[in-house]
Amino acid sequence: HGVVNNAGIMGATFFDDLLNVEQYKEVVEVNTFGVIRVTQALKHLVKKTRGRIVTVSSAAARLGFLGMGPYTVSKFAVSGYCEVIRQELRYFGVSVHVLEPGMFKTPMAADGNVKSRLDQMWDSATETTKQDYGERFFK
Repeated sequence: HGVVNNAGIMGATFFDDLLNVEQYKEVVEVNTFGVIRVTQALKHLVKKTRGRIVTVSSAAARLGFLGMGPYTVSKFAVSGYCEVIRQELRYFGVSVHVLEPGMFKTPMAADGNVKSRLDQMWDSATETTKQDYGERFFK
């Protein structure tokens, strides 16, 4: 048996000044706790057959990308979780692997989707934050 974790959302993207804790929680709920839930639900089968667990993370698990706070936090956490279970499951002959692909053109990173998310972020920003950055910076 094996488990492949490969799901994720980008969530809100912009500078931390325009984000709130709920936006971080939304991304971590899917990207981090989703991996943990799936892994824990199936781990007993993997242990029985000395299988493997593979988690698709991101290059964002190693480097904080400007404007991608929630996503980066979630991927750092995924890598940390996998590092811990890698050590724990070694005693059962289970291998744990993390794949960290770079940027690819997917619907998550499509120009229209990114622009839409950025427009929503700017529209919901406080007037103080808008003044701090200015419309020119945003555009």
